Amino acid sequence: MDASRNNDVRPAAGDPPARGDTADRPGARRAGGAEAGPPAPVELESIWVQAGGYRIHAWRGGEAVRSRPTVILLHGLLDAGRYLLPLGRVLARDYRVWIPELPGFGRSRRFGTPLDTEELADALDQWMEALSLEKTAFFATGHGCCVAVELAVEKPNRVQRLVLQGLSAQTEDSGLRKLGRWVSDSVREPSSTAMRLMLDSLQTRLRPSRRTLLRDAAMTPIDERLPDVCQATLVLRGARDPVVTEAWAEEIAGLLPRGRLAVIPGAAHVPTLTHAEDIGATIRAFLSEGGLFRRWRRGA
Repeated sequence: MDASRNNDVRPAAGDPPARGDTADRPGARRAGGAEAGPPAPVELESIWVQAGGYRIHAWRGGEAVRSRPTVILLHGLLDAGRYLLPLGRVLARDYRVWIPELPGFGRSRRFGTPLDTEELADALDQWMEALSLEKTAFFATGHGCCVAVELAVEKPNRVQRLVLQGLSAQTEDSGLRKLGRWVSDSVREPSSTAMRLMLDSLQTRLRPSRRTLLRDAAMTPIDERLPDVCQATLVLRGARDPVVTEAWAEEIAGLLPRGRLAVIPGAAHVPTLTHAEDIGATIRAFLSEGGLFRRWRRGA
């Protein structure tokens, strides 16, 4: 259920309302008989939700359809929800989409001690409770994967299916070696994406609260939680991603009881900005599958 008329949900001041894509439909033809391309993305509405003691900013768009799950897009540590807007606009053609910014990120500012992974999952649960959201589908990126997995294990009624992208390996590599992988990724991303990542990364490391979050993320034993995930889960990796290696992506999928691996050709570590249409098509195919979901196997 999606309580979009909840009294605690308020449009953000100065933000434009959502606009639907009623003009373009799949397979529509333009003047002269030429077949149209993909439908126009749907614009998302910026709103605030009061959830327990948290005031959480989010974007919302698309129509709620009873036969389709609501889709929640969850950001990572180095960024906020704006990185997910291109994908959200694509998915909102077919689903009701929410992009929350967790407490301490984006507009959802929070003062004091930053929340750890379990506390972020609890805040997310309170936000979903305020909106009466259950059995939703999640697309999570970066450390958002840890938060989504924590929620899926502790509150399984909240999560129907999971898509995990960009979950970095927890290794003993030196900081210099990790930096090398991020530098390698920056040259594989479009220049505008690389610049945004560099600025966000620098800002994160200059803020004490974010450094605390980075340490917590490094210590989160995600590989110990994955076997407890009962929901069907798709692990998504960019084919050119040097941060999430092929071996690590295969290990994640193998640890999940109902896991599968999918690869986005040509994509690096931030495909939500560069390959939103491809990711959207992959997610739609995953969510439209029936109840049976075969376990991923190497070479399948």
